[in-house]
Amino acid sequence: MLPQFAQPQPPAAADRTVSDGSCPARCGGCGYRLIGLPSIGKCPECGEPYSPDELVLFGWGVAKSAQLWNARRGRAFLVVLSVFGWWTFQGVMEIVTHQYRAAFFILGISAIWATSGLLQRRRLLADSDAPIQLRLSSHGHGSRNGYGKVKLKRWIGTASADLSELSSGSYRLLIKYGLYAAYRSRLELSSRAFAIELDLDSAQATQVRKCLEAGVAMGAEQREQRPPG
Repeated sequence: MLPQFAQPQPPAAADRTVSDGSCPARCGGCGYRLIGLPSIGKCPECGEPYSPDELVLFGWGVAKSAQLWNARRGRAFLVVLSVFGWWTFQGVMEIVTHQYRAAFFILGISAIWATSGLLQRRRLLADSDAPIQLRLSSHGHGSRNGYGKVKLKRWIGTASADLSELSSGSYRLLIKYGLYAAYRSRLELSSRAFAIELDLDSAQATQVRKCLEAGVAMGAEQREQRPPG
């Protein structure tokens, strides 16, 4: 009779380590690289807890959230061209009508805006590949510019999420949700949206989709459990 050998078991979550393809691979609080550390723990640099249950991603602003300091280079150039160009045009028109003080004020404001935006962009990209930090879990989602603590917004019953592939390794994440607001003595549902462009491999994209599905499902479940009235 042949001897029976025990089948190898996958390592427990506490015994796994963070690899290059893991989410998170960096601490969202300070940017410390977590490669080689246990998959669940606290950052040795700032003490912020991390785990595979809360994804920490970094991406780029798109659509209405695109600004000079958080958009990809091409889109940031379009932002500068539209905003700075409009202010410059207004300043030139003031010069044509001999309103020199107003012209210098307008041109000065536009120069300050462009300079501060470029400095902020340089700061955000100094230690990170992308400027916007996004955190996702089944309990909520949140974002901010750069490293630091992020307050998660809980998933609500009207939320929906979609991760679409733009090109190889590039994805756009869109989160939509509705909020009820009082308007003329009645409640009306208004929509809100958050969009971000992410650079992900196929394994990371699958991980993000599972997290989004779990979050949207939890929001819908909480809505069903809420008492009427």
